[in-house]
Amino acid sequence: MVSPILLKAYEDLGASPTPLPFGEVYGALQLKQVDGQINPVSAIEEMKFYEVTDYMIWAGEQELVTSVMSGTDWYETLSPERQQLISETTDELQNYIRDIVERFNAEKLEKIKTARPEIKMIQLSEEERAAFRERSQATHSAYVEIAGERGQSLLDDLLLEVNAMQ
Repeated sequence: MVSPILLKAYEDLGASPTPLPFGEVYGALQLKQVDGQINPVSAIEEMKFYEVTDYMIWAGEQELVTSVMSGTDWYETLSPERQQLISETTDELQNYIRDIVERFNAEKLEKIKTARPEIKMIQLSEEERAAFRERSQATHSAYVEIAGERGQSLLDDLLLEVNAMQ
């Protein structure tokens, strides 16, 4: 995607990102115009990127994650009762949707393995993943520079959520 923060994130990880329209990724992989792509397993299976890919590297980011988001400008206009209803509903869905997403991802991966059994699956070690986490720290400050004070608050909240899930 053409997103300044996303491009910066991949540069910080040591890549040379090449943003493309989604519909051009398959052809770019097939013609060796790009070396790889990063997408959830469901997109890799549905768009058939696995047909023109020799490796799938599991760094931990391929999981399809569902999110419920809104702007605080809208959310804060809601009555306290509506805000509570949204909070209760999203809390209730947390455990429910996680199982569905995990099953969905597993089904998509199995389809890839069945269709292309020769594709090499590489699982990064915790040490290798730690190196990526360390390099990603540089992106945090770039995000705050782009998003400002509110961005710092959002980043802090996101990191709290991520840490709580680990």
